[in-house]
Amino acid sequence: GAGRRALGLEDLVFETCVVVAVLVYMGGWVAGYRKNRAVARRFYEAHRALLERNFHHVGELGSSEADLPVARSQSEFSLSATGRVHCSGVLVSLNLVSRQDPLSWAYDTFIGQEGDEVVVEIPLDDLDPMTFALIRKTEQEAYTGEWKDLQGGLATQPSRLLGRTFSVTADGPPGQLEDILGRVPDVATTLRANARYLRALHVSDRAIASPARSGSPSARGGLLRLLLKLPTDHPEELALILKMAFYLVDLYARVKLTRAERTAIDRTRSRLTTPESKNLQEKRQEEYQLRKEREWSNLTEEERRKREERNRMRKLKKRGGTKVIAK
Repeated sequence: GAGRRALGLEDLVFETCVVVAVLVYMGGWVAGYRKNRAVARRFYEAHRALLERNFHHVGELGSSEADLPVARSQSEFSLSATGRVHCSGVLVSLNLVSRQDPLSWAYDTFIGQEGDEVVVEIPLDDLDPMTFALIRKTEQEAYTGEWKDLQGGLATQPSRLLGRTFSVTADGPPGQLEDILGRVPDVATTLRANARYLRALHVSDRAIASPARSGSPSARGGLLRLLLKLPTDHPEELALILKMAFYLVDLYARVKLTRAERTAIDRTRSRLTTPESKNLQEKRQEEYQLRKEREWSNLTEEERRKREERNRMRKLKKRGGTKVIAK
């Protein structure tokens, strides 16, 4: 009898510990998600005015201002904006540390990503043929491994603009393509002042994500992409580099490569041509058309009417002149 009473007590203690552990885990999950939500919201509040000055519409169809940024998971949030010349919009992704899950948090902190990060992706309408990336050297291998347009033995050299902690990879003369940024004093100054936050700046008319990144090769021509460290407690510190990103949309629309630069890029690309890249443009067009048709068929009549109105306003804005970055 005494033995059975001792076993029952052990069972009770064990079950109590399990219940307490589950409650602690759930409490941590809720607290972690709320923390991530607060980080995302703080970022939005810090840069809302900048987005509204540079784009006609901020947010997604059907989402309210209180929902922004939109939660994609417990640690991933996104913010989109449309209605600007020379680009189809911007997608800002916040990839935060998994604070809601102690195991994932430990992995992100000690093994995985280095803290919270911001990804700014802007599909460009006007971009001369070029592939250029300014990448922090410690992330060079990982970043180029994610993007096929940066692979195949492209020329790489230390950055003249940011020093040896960064490298430049390009399918044209790296120094000349980097000089596009360096020739604008405000851009050069902003990059140097914010180098501690910059992990990569990537510009390409044929940006293709590797299978390891997206599950399958994805054609995404005309892309301006910034990968940034997020100063979690002070997101407003990214204001200048985000303002610079929107300015670059207009800058690259004005850039026209010289004949010598085009020849160098064509020579590099012909050397790297593969059967996959030969059909890239055709495949890109087909995927884009299918995606647009599928998206349109899923819209309600009201959403279609709003979409048509936004397109009409965008055309009017284009006829009225370029909307430049707000000072």
